[in-house]
Amino acid sequence: MADTEDLRAIYQFAIRLGRDAGQLLLQSVKSRYGSINTDQSHSQEFLEKENAVDLVTKVDEAFIIDHEPTIGVVYAPFVDQMFSACKGKGAWMNETQQLPLVRNPIPPMPASAPKGCIFSFEWGKDRRDSPDGNMQRKVESLVNMAAEIGSRGGKGGMNQGKEDVGNGE
Repeated sequence: MADTEDLRAIYQFAIRLGRDAGQLLLQSVKSRYGSINTDQSHSQEFLEKENAVDLVTKVDEAFIIDHEPTIGVVYAPFVDQMFSACKGKGAWMNETQQLPLVRNPIPPMPASAPKGCIFSFEWGKDRRDSPDGNMQRKVESLVNMAAEIGSRGGKGGMNQGKEDVGNGE
C-alpha cells in the first residue's frame, strides 16, 4: 500500500481532477446549449443525442491498490456536489461533511437491508450482450436486488425502488 503522504497527495489530485473535469463538462454544455437555465418559463430546443455517450453529467474516479478500492471520487458538476473517500480517512460530502451523517456510534446495517432501500445503478458504456459481459453481470445484480428476500440463493434483496441513471462515460 502507498505510504500516507503518497495516498494523501493522490487523494487531493483525484479531488482536483474531479472538479476540473466537472468544469470541462459544464463548459461543454454551455458551448452546445448556451446557458444552463433551470427556469421553466423559457423554452429550450432539445437536440437528439449524437451517440450513447453524448452528454456526460458526472465524473467518477476510482484508485485501486492491490485489488483494494483505496480512493473514490464522484462529482456532479450540475449540482456542485462531490462525494469522496480515501481508505483510512473516511468518506466526505463536498469535502466538509463527514459521512455517514448519523454518527457516534455509526448504527449497524439494518437486518432487513437492502429491503426498503432505493438502489441506483448505471449500465456503463460496455453494453455488449454476451453471456460473460458487463451488461449481463449488471442485469444479474439488478435481478438479485429486486428478488424476494432470501431467494436466488440468499442474494435476493427486495429493495424498495430502482433507478437507472445510465452512464455517459
